[in-house]
Amino acid sequence: MTLQIWNPLVVIATSLLWLGGQPAYADNAGGSPVSHPSQADVVAAAKRFNSGLRMIDKGDYADAIGEIEEAYQLDPQSVHLYNLGVAHQSNGNRDKAIDYYRRYLAADPGSRLVPDAQRYLYKLEAEASAEKAEQARAEAAAARA
Repeated sequence: MTLQIWNPLVVIATSLLWLGGQPAYADNAGGSPVSHPSQADVVAAAKRFNSGLRMIDKGDYADAIGEIEEAYQLDPQSVHLYNLGVAHQSNGNRDKAIDYYRRYLAADPGSRLVPDAQRYLYKLEAEASAEKAEQARAEAAAARA
């Protein structure tokens, strides 16, 4: 089965959806809720996020990742985690994509993007598992030789 990554326009549209009219904020590593950002931070984050999406559309994933990470720092919405997963996956950073999809699913388990995040996560985890198994087989064959 071929991975279908969302077109950036779809990501933009779904990124603007709010659960119950409010953005879903991710929790920080300490487990306590992140404080709500200032209006200036929200505006700056939206600019960074939109810039990142334009970069994704152009195939400039590395710079897009930087922009979306900055948006997340300014306004830690869980949808940024999802989009970071997509950007890292598109950039070939499987382990980072897996991490962002896991963080997204933990932060916003009721989101409409959960089925997509789960599908991408399962695919990437299966690829990683198959790669590790192949590496183990190759090492065992080398040891026997």
